[in-house]
Amino acid sequence: MRNEVRNSIILASLLIIIFIMRIVLSAGTAKQIKAENDLLAKNKAELASLQYIIIDTMQIYHIKQNISKLDSWQEQNGKSFVARDNSRKTWSYLNTIIQNYAPILDINFTNNGDDSDENSNHDYHITGTTDMQSLYSFINHIENQKPFYIINEPRINRSIQFEEDGTRVSKVSFDIRLQSIVSSAGLDINNNKFKKIASHKISNFFNPKIYSPYDDPKEINRLDSEKLVLLSLTPQKAFVKTDDGQIIEMKEGHRVAFGYLKSINWNNQTITFSLNKIGIYKDFILELNKE
Repeated sequence: MRNEVRNSIILASLLIIIFIMRIVLSAGTAKQIKAENDLLAKNKAELASLQYIIIDTMQIYHIKQNISKLDSWQEQNGKSFVARDNSRKTWSYLNTIIQNYAPILDINFTNNGDDSDENSNHDYHITGTTDMQSLYSFINHIENQKPFYIINEPRINRSIQFEEDGTRVSKVSFDIRLQSIVSSAGLDINNNKFKKIASHKISNFFNPKIYSPYDDPKEINRLDSEKLVLLSLTPQKAFVKTDDGQIIEMKEGHRVAFGYLKSINWNNQTITFSLNKIGIYKDFILELNKE
């Protein structure tokens, strides 16, 4: 009997110990699970914040790239204030432009106002007469080189010039107001490095398409088709007499004053000249002299 009671007590004690151990072990596992869950949540939060950091880093990278592009554009195409200015500095700058990019340009240059203060804007007056291409090159470089100058009130007019031999040349006269923009943080114009500027071939848009006839000296020594006499012709050749009695053999394309021999018409016994005296080509027909 005593053994049975003792065994029962021992069995009960073992059950209690096992129960307590299971409770203790369960509590430890629960704490470990909670700790693992907390760590997992912390890692997830850090991962989420890291994603934002990566996104911000990429945004900063793109912003820096755009800033770099803008800096590069500014370096190549931007303008800089002039650190100090007076008429001597500006004349030297403009003269360098003329010598390098518009060598036949001749300008009249004057300063409007007090020239002693180098730390303020200055106004200049530029006039002259030249061909359209030189004027275009001059203005193009003022507008696109780095030193900051503003062209105000430009006036351009057609100017007809005659060379010593009487050749008529169409030019332009111009009147320009130029202003320097000065800042102490600007560029020393003496240290300016000229950059390559895109340029285009242009024509004088003042030139009329139709103009009054005049005695062009380039045409003086050529045959005057209106004073010729047609003596005879073949399908390929024409024989004409000049006003001084010379006999000239001509083929299609033969140059005459203000034009050329356009065609020989064997059937109609005529020849046709194409002449341009006023900006428009007109046909002049010469018939066979039957006398």
